[in-house]
Amino acid sequence: MQTDELSVPAARWAQAKLVAFFVLVNVLYHENVNGKIKVPDVVKHLTLDPNDPARKDPGVKALIERIEQVKTELFGF
Repeated sequence: MQTDELSVPAARWAQAKLVAFFVLVNVLYHENVNGKIKVPDVVKHLTLDPNDPARKDPGVKALIERIEQVKTELFGF
């Protein structure tokens, strides 16, 4: 049986966005009921290289700032 490479099942981006939303809602609910979820300190060090030349691109710069904002909102650091 031959498998066509294009037939691999994949989630669509809209579905991925919905899943991300519902996971976040569940995390917020869980923390509201049970307190903050402890995340290993190693997550604090997950940053993008500040000297990366791509940061000069306004779109990339805005994306990196948004990623850092989400990280701060989720993990508190």
